[in-house]
Order: sequence, then C-alpha cells, then structure tokens
Amino acid sequence: MLVTRGLTARTESRERGGVPVVVVDRVISPDTVTGLAVAASHADALPVVAAVFAQAGVTTYAATDAPGLITARTLAVIANEAWETTLHGIATADDIDLAMKLGTNYPAGPFEWTSAWGPGTVLEILDRLWATYHDVRYRASRALIDEVDSQPR
Repeated sequence: MLVTRGLTARTESRERGGVPVVVVDRVISPDTVTGLAVAASHADALPVVAAVFAQAGVTTYAATDAPGLITARTLAVIANEAWETTLHGIATADDIDLAMKLGTNYPAGPFEWTSAWGPGTVLEILDRLWATYHDVRYRASRALIDEVDSQPR
C-alpha cells in the first residue's frame, strides 16, 4: 500500500516486480478523513485494504487507476497555480490560502497543503502527470521548482 506519487498502481506494481500494489489518494487533513480513493494493480487486494481502513472509520472508494488519483491530482494543480500566482506578484501565499479557505471552504489553502505534503511531493506528482499527459496544466511553476531547489537535502 502506497500513498500516490503520481503513478498508477499498475506502474508501481511493475516497478516492484509485479507484487500487488494499492495506491491511496492524498488528503488535506489526515485527522479528519472519512473517505479515501484507492486504486489497485490487482483487484483482489482492494477488499483487504478496505477492511483495514474500515477499522479506522475510513471508507475506501475504488477509483480508476489513473496517475495521481483524484485529490492529489486536483490539489497539485491548484497548488501549482497558486505558486504561479505568487511568481507573478498577483497575491501573497497567505492571501491565497485565506481566499481558498474562505472562498471555497477548503480546510487548508494550497500553500498549507504544499507544506504538509512537502513541496518536493507536489512537484513529483506534477512532473509525473506532465510525463503522462503532456498537458500544460501539469507543467510545474518556476516558483515551485525554485522552492524545491532551495530546500536542504
């Protein structure tokens, strides 16, 4: 079982010699999660994972085995746009986080979940989505790349 890195469960399984893999979607607030998208390289692995999560009060939802699943793909794109917005001086990170919380009722803003997931994780998801789809919405913002490059290694 892996938290999505922007690859499909089938790809993750192939990279591990064909062992069954269940990919779990990312969340904004792990403490309050009640439902979670999951995808499996081998369908028979899903009931086992569902039972484990059910013990914790979390319902799993079988999703199409797509890169980045649902939440990670969507929030990575939103975070990327937020980084691009700061790059052009349109708004500050604090203003964007506040606007997303007040305007969309998200529990956290895009810079808060970038911080929680780690900028490198957001960039990794975007880069893998870009490699899969070659769609401009997945091209990483220079500001996000610079943030990752400035992190200690």
